Amino acid sequence: MKRISILLFVFLIGMLPAYAQLPDAYLRYLKAGNSLREANQFDQAEYYLKRGLEDARQRKATYWEAVAQEYLGLLYRDTSRNVEAIRAFNKSIELYNNINMGVSARAVRELSSGIRGVDEVYAGVDIGSKGVKLSLIGVSLNARGQYEYATKYDNTKNTDPMVLSSQSNTATLAAVQAYLNEAETKHAIPKDRIFVVVSSGLKQEVDKKNQQSAFEVQIVTPIKNAGYKFDYITPEQEGQYLAKGIVPPRQLQTVSVLDVGSGNTKGGAFTGNDSFDPISFPFGTKSFTNEIKKYQYSSPQEFGNMGKLLIDGRFKSEIADEVNRHPVLKNRPNVYLSGGIVWAIATYLKADKVNELFVELTPADIRRFKEMAINDYQSLTNPNLAGIEDDVLFEKAKTEVGRVTSTFEQEALISGSIWLEALVNEWAASGPKKKLYFARQGVVGWLTGYIVYTVTEQYKKETE
Repeated sequence: MKRISILLFVFLIGMLPAYAQLPDAYLRYLKAGNSLREANQFDQAEYYLKRGLEDARQRKATYWEAVAQEYLGLLYRDTSRNVEAIRAFNKSIELYNNINMGVSARAVRELSSGIRGVDEVYAGVDIGSKGVKLSLIGVSLNARGQYEYATKYDNTKNTDPMVLSSQSNTATLAAVQAYLNEAETKHAIPKDRIFVVVSSGLKQEVDKKNQQSAFEVQIVTPIKNAGYKFDYITPEQEGQYLAKGIVPPRQLQTVSVLDVGSGNTKGGAFTGNDSFDPISFPFGTKSFTNEIKKYQYSSPQEFGNMGKLLIDGRFKSEIADEVNRHPVLKNRPNVYLSGGIVWAIATYLKADKVNELFVELTPADIRRFKEMAINDYQSLTNPNLAGIEDDVLFEKAKTEVGRVTSTFEQEALISGSIWLEALVNEWAASGPKKKLYFARQGVVGWLTGYIVYTVTEQYKKETE
């Protein structure tokens, strides 16, 4: 059988130049491509089918364009490329309906029914200011052609990339390489579905400290040389990806998002026609903590007072100026918040909500958290969970509390809440009364948005 398949491929390749000259070249390309698919010669089949699709488009042969998309859907189904298969089947159905071939459209819909809702898993490695995160994201297309996603797994190694020393760079590269190996070997994710991305906050620090060369040599080059997809993103892109990743599509025009990261803060809102109004601030929980630590203090109270003085004397007007440049954000009644400090507030103050994807918070919650972080740290970090009667929920809440406590030192909780309070107060200063929600999926939200955007753009290029 293998020998027959090879001979078939050699024969068809020999016929390729002749096909291109014929008025019905698309027929021959499509027949060859589908025969190769049935012979499990998938790479060659894809080549022929795409040639046939291109030729059918150029000749405005709508029926054969529909057939080409149907055959590509079958090819992608056979090779477990489910998202691409659904795209191709959906396009085929659309084309058949356009030429009043409802029976063919229904047949293709039946072909695709078995893989709708079946996701493809992508891995994202996020190199942030505080550490390295591995996230496994399942992406699928629903019957309406809209992306749906689910977080399959996530894990974090705190290597302090923001320090940008030789030691921290070495630890960061080791963490990245360990996660890449885990994604490929343990989770069986192919290399072309693995993305390595440097967060905007860390890139900001690299540029600020003039460490571009060392960062490139010690971290970036080994990753690229190993053949992985690598990218830097801007605060504006990160805010846009976050919104795409955590906000349900039907709500994109009614909410704003704000992510308080370690190195910076970014967010924004979609304003129509898929345009995005971004907002960003050059400080986040860790960078604001470091700013306070430049001054002397001997107690949590003095640390907190110094943070408040910095806000009032330096940052309050800067925050106001930036927010006032984006009136659309102030007019959105719902604000989705993400970031480590928001996670900490939701976890310590509302531990019983650990299963909820969106947890409502108030400015009073943020203020209470800040005061407890300064004056009653032990009570804050040991919340009373006795009111949680469900054993499974109790254990999950207890684990989540432990994760937050092991992640943040007291100073970070103080500085992060002071910074967040200043942002929220300015955000809510005018416009409708704001409702604040902690978006639990925000921890992988922007990375999910990045993956979906990248996959979509790749598909557009392939079909142009």
